[in-house]
Amino acid sequence: LIGPNGAGKTTTFNMISGIVPPSGGTVRYDGREITRLPSHRMPAIGIGRTFQNLAMFRTLPVRDNIMIGAHSRSAAGFVASALRLPFVSAEEKPAILFKLGVVRETRLLDKSGAIELYAELLAQNARHPGALQRLEAMAQKEPQNQAAFEVLAKAFREGSDPVKLSALIEARVTVSPDVVERKTLLQELAQIRDAQSEPELAYLAFYRAFKEDPNDVELRKRLEAAAQA
Repeated sequence: LIGPNGAGKTTTFNMISGIVPPSGGTVRYDGREITRLPSHRMPAIGIGRTFQNLAMFRTLPVRDNIMIGAHSRSAAGFVASALRLPFVSAEEKPAILFKLGVVRETRLLDKSGAIELYAELLAQNARHPGALQRLEAMAQKEPQNQAAFEVLAKAFREGSDPVKLSALIEARVTVSPDVVERKTLLQELAQIRDAQSEPELAYLAFYRAFKEDPNDVELRKRLEAAAQA
């Protein structure tokens, strides 16, 4: 948003985020009218108002700062949080783990530590959108990252996402230096293609696996069976 001083850039942002009520017209976000939605409800729908100077609570540890930033995603009220009811801790943990993972990955440049946290999140929910998004981006940039691949592949298997699993396997096979790994992954890819009723692609995957180890008798039989399908 570009304009000279006084053009109304800040006012526009303030109206969108609910800080300043518009004198006319409406504000819509993702198909929903939010003109009169209070500013404290904006983060829950995906709108956050930040300023040039990010305010952190310097006397609080990292964990507490993250919890404050994630409070809008929590369904726990003031009383439940104050009493530390069991469901509050269970609800807070995924948000804290994800934020810590992002901090480790982007601020501390500790990808291994971040992957461990994302893996813990995906063990609880194989379709956690934030963890999947971070790992997919990591795997796309670094297909040779074994840890990221293994965590992501496990999540796709448990989350029943054969399309993304197939694409991930294809990317991994092109960079893997391990013949056994390539052969194993290509056989898995063949099974996925077969389950998707794509016999030609299943045969191609078996053929590529067979080329990795032409002496595998069992694999030769599977290749011949796929050729007849």
